[in-house]
Order: sequence, then structure tokens, then C-alpha cells
Amino acid sequence: MYNSDSYYSYLDFWSGSRVWVYDTVLEVSASTFSLYGLDDWAINDKFSVSGGIRFDNHENFGSQLTYRFTSLYRFPSAGLTFKGTYGTAFKAPSLFQLNHKKNGNPDLQPEENVGWELGFEKSSSDKILKFGATYFSNEIDNMFSFVYNFADDSYRPFNIAEATSKGVEAFAQISFQKSSVRIDVTYTDAKDITNKSKILRRPKEKISFKLNHQFSNSMRASLFVQSFGNRFDTDFRTYKDVVLAGYTVINLTSSYQLFENVLLTGRVDNLFNEDYQDVVTYNTPNRSGYIGLKLSL
Repeated sequence: MYNSDSYYSYLDFWSGSRVWVYDTVLEVSASTFSLYGLDDWAINDKFSVSGGIRFDNHENFGSQLTYRFTSLYRFPSAGLTFKGTYGTAFKAPSLFQLNHKKNGNPDLQPEENVGWELGFEKSSSDKILKFGATYFSNEIDNMFSFVYNFADDSYRPFNIAEATSKGVEAFAQISFQKSSVRIDVTYTDAKDITNKSKILRRPKEKISFKLNHQFSNSMRASLFVQSFGNRFDTDFRTYKDVVLAGYTVINLTSSYQLFENVLLTGRVDNLFNEDYQDVVTYNTPNRSGYIGLKLSL
């Protein structure tokens, strides 16, 4: 159910004056009936498969059947596992996306996806080292996106008829008694096939690094580093293509067990106060810190 009453304003493109509008959306609703099932099969001690199926009946978009199948094949003596997945997905537009007077689109269609991936994982005999890689591919019909209308300062959703997202992700992890280090690298090539362009704000390269260390039975800490490559965006003030520069953000987290049922936590996000944008003209938080207590009963 969606209901909205709000004021908003926009800068009129022709007169240069600010216009205030009272926005009312009558109460709307949509019902969905769903059934799903999931099962696992161990063919033997090396080979296993799983399958899931889901049926959705949406009041506005009818019946949809989606499914997902996975498989694993292990070589225990070599510490090697091969894995594969194939599946489909369906996502209906939200009531906000369909019905909001300013930022809605009643003609929006459901997003549908067909995807598969194939990869492996390898562990050393002493379990200290673990690494792996996966290739993935997704073909998306009616992908949700949006377009900015400068005249009334609106962001209206629309469908990209055909899009793809393909790439490779890999990781390596080293674990010791009190410490662990993990590196993840992802390369993604996301394309708008219909308009023969790149998908907005999707970096091709993403690298993350995480270091965990347990200083004592009571205290532990983590260092998390994320690095993103350049991203393609559109400056809707001028409708010109721009490139958002890549950036690296470092976060710290820690915890200390004060008492048996009291945990003191701390976190610092954007430790070195990196200045970056995920969306052109939209700033992101500067360095910020948090302290908290967790009570367990």
C-alpha cells in the first residue's frame, strides 16, 4: 500500500522562479500471491545439486515462474571445488515507482533476468590459504533506470529494454589463529544493449581488502579497504556524459567485551576523509565515527 502527501518545489526552467506544489497520491495497493519450494540432493560425497522454484501472481503483472539451480563437485583430497548456478528472476515495480505523481511512471514494466555463473575454490591442505574465481553473466530485460527532467526537477523511472552484466570475481584469503586477510577483485562489464551505451554508475573495477585481528579474548578489530574504478554518469543539468573519478575508502571497526553480556563497539567510516561522489553533484559523508553498546540477555 502506498500513500503520499507532501510539498515539493522545483525551479521553473522558463521563468527562473521556484514553484511549490502540493503532491497528493490517493491510496493504492497491489496484491501478490507467491509459492516457492527448495530442495537439495547429495548424489554422492563429491557431487551435490540444489533447485528452487517460485511462482508469483501479481495483481497488475500476472503470473511469473522463476527458478534457480546450483551444483557443486568436490575433490576433497585436492581441496578443490567446482560450482555452477543458473537461474531466472522477476521484479515488479514498486507502488512508488508506478504511482508517484512527480517521480512515478505508470507504464513501467517488470524487470526480468536470466543469469548463470561458473567458478571454483581451492584450499591448501592446512586450510591456511584459500582462493577462487567465478565468471558471471546476466541478461536483463526491462531493466529499471531513471531519467532526470530539468524542467520540473523530477526523476522518472523507465525501462531499458535489454541490458547485460558480465564479469569475473576472484578472491584470496589467508587465515591464521588470530588473524585473517582477504582480498576480493571484481571486473564487471555492464552494457545498455538497447541504447548501445554503458550502464550508469557501474565501475568496471572493484577491489576490497579486509584484515581481521583478535588482540585478546576480549578485543578484536578489522580494517576494511574498498577501491572503485571510474564510473560513467550523466550530468542531468546539462545532459552531458561525465566520468566520476575512482576512489578508495578505508573503514575501521573494533569491539571489546566489557562483561559477559555487554559488548562495546566502535567504528570509523572514511578514515582518511576521502572526497568522492557515487552520483554526480551528490556528496557523500566525510569521516564519521560511531560508538555503541550491545547487550545480550
